[in-house]
This record gives sequence, structure tokens and C-alpha cells, in this order.
Amino acid sequence: MYFGNSSGAWGGGGVAFINPQWDSQQRTWGRMYLITKEQFEQIHIAEGAGPNWYGELLELGEADGYKIRTFTNAGIRPANVPSDTYLEVMASGLRETYPHKSPAEISQCITEHLVDLAFAVG
Repeated sequence: MYFGNSSGAWGGGGVAFINPQWDSQQRTWGRMYLITKEQFEQIHIAEGAGPNWYGELLELGEADGYKIRTFTNAGIRPANVPSDTYLEVMASGLRETYPHKSPAEISQCITEHLVDLAFAVG
């Protein structure tokens, strides 16, 4: 995962993308929702299905007989630090998904990507 682009909805901060060079040995924590194909398509369009946003569809495996799908960008987007509000929404979703993880572990999951970003832009 990395943070990139500049989102007006998030105060000009970056948003999360999965690195397109992802392979099955790498892991990114996330939040899953069981939705219909139509809902997935609607969300994809609403979030930005174009080439500068989320134009790449990824199949990430299966869970309980359902395909796990997401979208990201086919290339690496310009690095940008996310807003505090965006980070809190991410942390909230991770706390719901991983109640067995401590607040420190969740914070580390997010901040290690901010460290990567610091190296990417610095």
C-alpha cells in the first residue's frame, strides 16, 4: 500500500493505493465488504475508474467462496501524505476488521507506509 494523488474530498491529501507490483506473498491490511457486482461497479465509478485514479481491477483471492476484488492504479501515482481525517477513517475500519490487534499494531500498519512515503518523496 502507498498514498498518492491529491483528493479534494480529503482536503488535498493522498489516498491509499495497492502497489501494482503486488504479488501473492505481500500483504496489505484492509476492510472487506460483501456486496453485489453492481454495487462494486457503482463504487468503482464513484471512486474514479479512470486512468489517474482506480483504473486497475485486482483479484486478491477468495474468502468463504466469494472472490475478493479491489481496484487500484496500474502505475504508481504521485506520492502525497494523506490527511489526518483520512488516516482516522482507515484506522477506524482496521479496528473494526481486526479487533484482536492493538491500537499500536494498527497505528504501525499505517505509519510504516507513511515512512515508505517519506523515503519515496524525500
